[in-house]
Amino acid sequence: MSEVITLEFSQKKCEIGFLIFIAAFSALFLHISFEYSEISRLIPVMACSATLALVVVRLVQIFMAKEEGKPVKISPKVALFALVLFVGYLGGTYLIGFTIATALFVALVMWFSDYKKPLLILCITVGYVALMYFLFVKVFSVSLPESLIGF
Repeated sequence: MSEVITLEFSQKKCEIGFLIFIAAFSALFLHISFEYSEISRLIPVMACSATLALVVVRLVQIFMAKEEGKPVKISPKVALFALVLFVGYLGGTYLIGFTIATALFVALVMWFSDYKKPLLILCITVGYVALMYFLFVKVFSVSLPESLIGF
């Protein structure tokens, strides 16, 4: 029988790595948003700035904490699946549109996170997509990303 390979990290190191990834992604998006007109970059600048501020606050909290937390075991298969899911979401947004890609992404993440109740997944997915639509389109008057097929 073959042994399953897993990587083991402390919870603290995992969270720090994740926060650094989020900060880098936000900084990149913040940099890219300055190419837009002043009105178009308002929401991305606010969101990225808030994200970066929250990352800094959380990093300070982590470094001030005394305990390491439980070890986190990460299977390379799970990590690869998460990466494929994320890249699929980005590509799906471009190909089939934000609304459909987001609905599929939220549903798949919930399903593979062991939420196996279809009605719960449906309600949360529909609610999340409706909230995103309402916030961006109705409140902020920002159009959602368009796709190749026009959704």
